[in-house]
Amino acid sequence: MAMMTAAQGGEPVWSVVCLCAAWCGVCREYEGVFAQVAREHPGVVFRWSDIEEDEAEADVEVETFPTLRISQAGVERFFGPVLPQAHQLATLLRGLMGSVA
Repeated sequence: MAMMTAAQGGEPVWSVVCLCAAWCGVCREYEGVFAQVAREHPGVVFRWSDIEEDEAEADVEVETFPTLRISQAGVERFFGPVLPQAHQLATLLRGLMGSVA
């Protein structure tokens, strides 16, 4: 599933990429949660990326799924695994966005 929401009025400032694998059961369960958080943050671009199929992410070393890559204007602000829960992602995103405001 490629995702999801584009910021209005030009290039997105924030993006969240979930690095996953099709064989990962936790990732499959997290996909709906990720989509829910994306709907709650319409000004942020969310993308679901299967690292075994997405050439752009092929050079990334992922040890734990799901792993998030959160960037602001192309600058990576977070890269790491997260608990597959909506409030974990929402809290992390709010914290990162607030820290650069």
